[in-house]
Amino acid sequence: MGYQYHVAYVCLSRSGGIGFGSVEVSRPSPLASPGEVTEMGEDIARDQGLERAVVLNVVSFGPVTGPAGGVRL
Repeated sequence: MGYQYHVAYVCLSRSGGIGFGSVEVSRPSPLASPGEVTEMGEDIARDQGLERAVVLNVVSFGPVTGPAGGVRL
């Protein structure tokens, strides 16, 4: 079982541009602390090739019992 999230973020590209984005994220456990949300932004930045990503909003779809799609962090 895992947890599925829709994550909205603001980002800084490597060329200096500012933008917004969203991504589906699968995790084996629920988010338990603000630090995990910060780490999620760092993972998104790395996976998307961005200089930095800051999470603005996280929407949980709750526990997922089958295979989950999206980005696994």
